[in-house]
Amino acid sequence: MGLAVTVVFFALAELAARSLPAVAPSWQGQDSAAVVMVGHPTRLWGMGEGVRQNVDQKATISALGLRGAPPALPRPAGRQRILVLGDSSFFGHGVADDQTLAAQLERRLRAREIDVDVVNGAIPGYSTEQTRLLLDELGWALEPTLLLLGNLWSDSTFDHFRDVDLLRTRALFEGHLLARSRLFVLLAELVDGARGGDRGRVIRWPEDGQWPTEGSRRVPLGSYAENLSAIAREAAGRGVGVLFFSPCSTAMLRNPRPDPVWAPYFDAQAAVAAHHGLPVAESCPAMAEAGPIAPQFVDQLHPSPAGLRAWAAVAEGALVAAGWPGAPLLAQGGAFDGSGRVDTPAAALEGHRHMHTPQSQLFPSGERQKPPPKVNPDAGDAPEYPVRIEIVGGQAPYTVRAWGPEGDLVAEATAKGPGELKLKLERVVPALRVRVEDAVGGVDEKELVEDGPLPRFSPTATGSAPGG
Repeated sequence: MGLAVTVVFFALAELAARSLPAVAPSWQGQDSAAVVMVGHPTRLWGMGEGVRQNVDQKATISALGLRGAPPALPRPAGRQRILVLGDSSFFGHGVADDQTLAAQLERRLRAREIDVDVVNGAIPGYSTEQTRLLLDELGWALEPTLLLLGNLWSDSTFDHFRDVDLLRTRALFEGHLLARSRLFVLLAELVDGARGGDRGRVIRWPEDGQWPTEGSRRVPLGSYAENLSAIAREAAGRGVGVLFFSPCSTAMLRNPRPDPVWAPYFDAQAAVAAHHGLPVAESCPAMAEAGPIAPQFVDQLHPSPAGLRAWAAVAEGALVAAGWPGAPLLAQGGAFDGSGRVDTPAAALEGHRHMHTPQSQLFPSGERQKPPPKVNPDAGDAPEYPVRIEIVGGQAPYTVRAWGPEGDLVAEATAKGPGELKLKLERVVPALRVRVEDAVGGVDEKELVEDGPLPRFSPTATGSAPGG
């Protein structure tokens, strides 16, 4: 009788718990046609099927959770198949379906009379940890003959978590019998809150200005190199070639000196490629030769259709130079040891956490809930310092940069058209120099005066010399 009463009690409690709204994070997450990303049961997040908002463009996501139409299976005899892997830059943030790297590379290779299709397997925010799972769960089954491997930005990003920890936690949770019980989840959430925990904090995309005060690389440098090596070696075991792809950003084009934030990861990518005898497609030199910077980017990080056109040309050139598809580009040698890779000291990366995370632009601005800045005067914090300017001439789009009195870059933005623009400074500076560059190289640069009239910029080909 006691056992029966206990069973009935917990059954009723479970039914009651299931009738309540969610009280703990749902690993599957919430779906919305207004965004590309949704929760994923094993890879933390993925993409929802349907036509999704992609900044001011649309992204068509298939039932596979990948961008574009599913490839023919089995792969037609004699056909080459390239699977593009990476994060939002390779996915095509802010560009139409027919302008992604995958789409443009396919057209270029077919123009060379190569029977090939190019599958877009890149997913915004994906690190090498997630990409390895993607390959195991889906990628290899698509029967690729070559991987275009572009993972870098998301691995090197600073965030509140490391991917391997979340993925391990997710797997343990999925394998636990009590995880199926809503009552157990409810009680765990209440106990955690009573003990001073964060009650199952939801992992979400960081917003502008919300970098963690103490962060870590999502994938440590050594693990990043070893993941690249593992992907290349498994591909070789399956008879699949690999082309590494080195991405580019506006900052890298404006300042070609190695940046301590990103350089260790680019160096690791090059070292792994050399270890396995594989080529690396370098995108920055091609973009530097392609003309003005602003038209080649949607924002500071993601290439525009013009930028992706340069990327496709780089990938095509690397494949042709390597003799592909006659040369299959299979990885040679054993595992790469990443334990000797040395990252930039954390103290030197302090300013990096204030930069835009690549994930910050995955959602349309109307979908984001940005909280007001938190200010702690006792800790010396200051709220966001806005500076307004007006652009009245030149040719859109525009790149805007601002320097402090010591020549340090304190703000950078992209404007799609003329009009008023608010620059977001991380701190107050006693003097400010602002430079506006338009799409055809026109420049206007001014020293801003405190409490002066709204500064107006009209970039011209005879503008001031570059500064900063």
